[in-house]
Amino acid sequence: MKVWILHDTKLGNGELIAETMQKALREHSAEVQVGHVKEIDPKKVANDKPDVIVVGAAIRMFFSSPSSKKWIRNLKKELNNINFKVPFGAIFLTHAMRTKGADIWGKRYQRVIVGSEFIKVHPEWLSGRCRGQEGPPPEEGVLEFFESFANSIPSML
Repeated sequence: MKVWILHDTKLGNGELIAETMQKALREHSAEVQVGHVKEIDPKKVANDKPDVIVVGAAIRMFFSSPSSKKWIRNLKKELNNINFKVPFGAIFLTHAMRTKGADIWGKRYQRVIVGSEFIKVHPEWLSGRCRGQEGPPPEEGVLEFFESFANSIPSML
């Protein structure tokens, strides 16, 4: 199973979540690549023809980072160009808000990726709530949640 996990971390929360998922998926013999959306070309990911793509975004100062949305849109174009459908995709957000308050941004990101016929998407965005805006560690239980989610991915394919 080929997996790409992209994050848009500035303070390390998204990267920590991505690495937690990477470790769990490798226990399922997955080939997992992790990278920042500003450093990984969507064309490279599309041409790798992964089984799973997970994209993380961040809400900072009540604004969502546009980099992840742009990356997803470019990925969809690249998948269209090669006529490849990713069997499974998911979105996660790192934020320091109440999860209910972050829901509006989560739903926006979900719409960006759900509109693609080239990615079968997990029906809900995933919350990576943080203790504060200064960076890691995420709120208690968040990394365990993402580890559990990653362990469940093989059964969702």
